Amino acid sequence: DVKEFLAKVDRGIDPNTAVDLVIQDVLKKRAQLSKYLEKQGVSIGEFKRSAPDSSKKTKASSKKAISNASVAGAKDLKGGKYTINYHNDLLGAANEGRLSLSDFQAGLNALLDNKEDVLERLSKYTKGVLFNMAGAYLDSTTKKDELVTSAYDRIYRFYVLDKEVPALSFFMGEQQAAQKKHDEDVLAIARSVTESDLKDWAESRAEAVAKKAQRKAEFEMALSKPESLSDFNIYINHQMRNGAESKEAARMLLSPKQRRKLDKLKAESSRDKRAALMEKNRTSMAAGGNVENAEIIATKHTKKGHDLYVVRAGDRVEKDVYREWLSVAKRLGGYYSRFRGNGAVAGFQFTEMDSAEAFRDHISKGDNDSAKNKMAERMNAFEDNRSQSSVERLNVMADKIESKGNDSLSSDRKANTARRAGMAARAIEAAEADIALAKTMRNIAKRIESGSAELLDQVRTKAQVEMLTSMARLARSAQVRAKDLSYAESQKQEATPSDAETVDYAVWPEYTAYRSDIAAMAREALEQGGMKQIGAKILKVADDITPEYIDFAKENINLVATFMSQGKPLPAFKSKKAVEELIHRSGFKGRAIVLSVKRGENRVILSPSEAIKRGVWDGNNDKRITLDPSLIEPLIGKARKSHGMSVPWYFDSVKDKRVRLASMGVNNEYELRTALGEFISINVKPVQPSKIKEMERAMIGRAKDGLDFFPTPSGTADEMVSVAGIESGMTVLEPSAGMGHIAERIRESGVEPSVIEYSNKRSELLKEKGFNVVGDDFLEFDEGTYDRIIMNPPFSDKRDVAHVKHAYDMLNTNGRLVAIMSEHVFFASDKKAVAFREWLDKVGATDEKLEAGTFSDASLPVNTGVNARMVVIDKKSVRFSRAPTQ
Repeated sequence: DVKEFLAKVDRGIDPNTAVDLVIQDVLKKRAQLSKYLEKQGVSIGEFKRSAPDSSKKTKASSKKAISNASVAGAKDLKGGKYTINYHNDLLGAANEGRLSLSDFQAGLNALLDNKEDVLERLSKYTKGVLFNMAGAYLDSTTKKDELVTSAYDRIYRFYVLDKEVPALSFFMGEQQAAQKKHDEDVLAIARSVTESDLKDWAESRAEAVAKKAQRKAEFEMALSKPESLSDFNIYINHQMRNGAESKEAARMLLSPKQRRKLDKLKAESSRDKRAALMEKNRTSMAAGGNVENAEIIATKHTKKGHDLYVVRAGDRVEKDVYREWLSVAKRLGGYYSRFRGNGAVAGFQFTEMDSAEAFRDHISKGDNDSAKNKMAERMNAFEDNRSQSSVERLNVMADKIESKGNDSLSSDRKANTARRAGMAARAIEAAEADIALAKTMRNIAKRIESGSAELLDQVRTKAQVEMLTSMARLARSAQVRAKDLSYAESQKQEATPSDAETVDYAVWPEYTAYRSDIAAMAREALEQGGMKQIGAKILKVADDITPEYIDFAKENINLVATFMSQGKPLPAFKSKKAVEELIHRSGFKGRAIVLSVKRGENRVILSPSEAIKRGVWDGNNDKRITLDPSLIEPLIGKARKSHGMSVPWYFDSVKDKRVRLASMGVNNEYELRTALGEFISINVKPVQPSKIKEMERAMIGRAKDGLDFFPTPSGTADEMVSVAGIESGMTVLEPSAGMGHIAERIRESGVEPSVIEYSNKRSELLKEKGFNVVGDDFLEFDEGTYDRIIMNPPFSDKRDVAHVKHAYDMLNTNGRLVAIMSEHVFFASDKKAVAFREWLDKVGATDEKLEAGTFSDASLPVNTGVNARMVVIDKKSVRFSRAPTQ
């Protein structure tokens, strides 16, 4: 027995474990064994080993599966402490391939023979320890006795190794017998373990350890040097678990080079998925048919004279079958014709025999392979032809544009006055821009032709190239603004080439707005025919009727119950339904909601968005939220066709941008950044005039001229022009032109605006830029009317009110006014502000808040912290209104 114990120790088994295995066999020789163990630093009574000699190397034990925490007062079978770690050591030895079959069986016997004692000892552990020992997911409400049983079962499961255990199943009343049979089956499996099973177990555990080590190495590599898309996903997720607020914030922790690689990998992945889906849809078809007597008749087209191969099925088929056949025929380049005049043959018409044969075999023999191969061949040919047509189209357009630019540069121009010199400079600038655009288009064509185009391979039009140019310019401007430079330095920086980080500032167009504005739009949709379901879905996402607003409304009923009928405040109603019907009839839709003050008392009050607009409710930190395109785009499409529904002007612009980008094969932010990076690398920038820049730099800072000049940020100006909907041939006025921030965007839309500017210096700058300055004091100006007026008037002393009303008077019928106005006028309670808001309602104006700090941009020559709104007014020939009724 002593020799067997020593043999176990020599094999690397812990002395405590070795003692547990042989203790029952060596009781008679206890004195001899005790004497030996004392020399080894082990006490039989304690079953603990003294501190190991640090000079001796010991084999590292495997990770323990069950805690071996000692339990005070626990006794083993013979009155000493019993260690659950005995079974852990067996598991460790099995994992390392050093457990004999006899030791394994001894452990199984010890566990089964002493089950009650083991359960008793397990019960002395706390629930927290038992949860860890049980190993399986258990609910926090699990009782302790169940945890004890689970912990024991986990020990028992080791002795079954990886062998399959039958499931326990039984009928009502047979549970006890079934459980007994199941226990016997499990025990039989445990008794059947062989040396080979133990070897397989050790090998599987070694493989698992190796895989874990490999995963750890890959994880560490992904964090330090991500290469694949999987690596980047690991990196992003790790950063988010460690404090990054969003995926975008985590992405920005990468180096610029790594971000470009991630964007490219993401773009390639999304494009590959779309391509695979398109390919599947192109060649997918139902199972072929087994129509008899299908034949091919060779003939001629009775009008055009070319060869035709007509497939005739012989027998009539159901409509659904016909539709499937027609779909396959079209993808094979054919069609169906019923025409029989002049000797024509009715049937499925094809211009190529192999297409006709593939179709015939599909409907008669059930052969889909031939049809799919032919479809793939046709699509590949189509893609090649489309690519070639893109190259030709871009080159032809480039030739025309460059020729136009060169002609303009070579034209004789008078420059004997400041205005003429400015016009000449503008013409030269436009010509240089055209030439640069033409060169860029040729660069894109070369990449497509050579097959090196990555995300620009679907660019085909001038408008697409101009859009990419605009987005690249805005990204560069945003990058410069992020550096918080002075205006002069910002201008210098924007003139320098873009770098690897520029595309990080490109903005993917998303449907983002204040929750209150989205909620108002959703409520308005609820009142429109065909939009109720969409409105309800949006309201679930953006409902701003919060408990905080309800409490506020009840406490401030006089502030929110301001709707009038025939000059009198609306009364309370007994039923909620009566109030809802009133809102629907009165035209308050989107602006009013029902407040149930108490039982039998329901009031019409301002909706949260309307209360925010009027300045009576602070919005409780009204947040901006982003809507899913699938949720909002159907509403935009319906709203465009409805005269009684409006959506935020920005959403229309977002949809148009997304459609244009999709036409280029750009469908997400990763593809956009990758496409812009590729575009920037081949984009040719035009030469910019220097004199104008010098004049602009001289106007940095707010001059003490009392003219209330705060220029419009480029992004806001772009949106104003977009929502104005300027078309060729329209007359456009910018009556507070300043340095031309809005006027330049109008000019880029293809229409030359007339401008007005009070300041002499700024007026000279506008003339230098070639603008047609028609006056200096807008309120005194009354020459002519305009189709579009776009303005950012002075705010102080409510001068913006006078400017907007005067501009409205100068609009042509069906004209549109887009104006930036101070936020103050929308919540001030003085007569002038109230009257103006009533006037806005009367003319059907819409307004939307701009983001806070819009005019605090450090890159602008002049800044202000004032908050503002964008107001849009359409001047119709006839307007109808309905007085609210009770």
